[in-house]
Amino acid sequence: MPAGRPRKYDYIKEAQDLEAWAQLDTSLNLYGFTKDKPYLACQMTEFAQASEEFSLSLKKAKELIALRREQKLCEGKLHIAAWGRSARMYDSLLKQQEDQDKDDDAERKAKIMAAAPVNPMTPIIQQVEGKSAELVGRTSDS
Repeated sequence: MPAGRPRKYDYIKEAQDLEAWAQLDTSLNLYGFTKDKPYLACQMTEFAQASEEFSLSLKKAKELIALRREQKLCEGKLHIAAWGRSARMYDSLLKQQEDQDKDDDAERKAKIMAAAPVNPMTPIIQQVEGKSAELVGRTSDS
């Protein structure tokens, strides 16, 4: 194969391999799937964009990994720090909820700020802030 030419992969076969691998009790992260593959785990996103079948298999694999990791956490077989570092990557429902919580919190804060009374002196204070030396006739040489 000439240098610089992208490799072609059989996305359907890779999707089937991924689904079979994800069923294994030892499958805890996607690096385990790609360790013996001629591509990187980060390339699976490209595969998912190129193939609907691979995309669905990747989503299913992530769901199975999320379930397995949470079960191991509950059984005391996975440390909370290890679970927490990648929970959002595997658990799409958790990610959606956390993102919604952040949006809700930002909206709530914006409403509080909009409802807060404005001090009529605030614009004046902002204009003169840092200019007190000028106001009293001092220079930086004094």
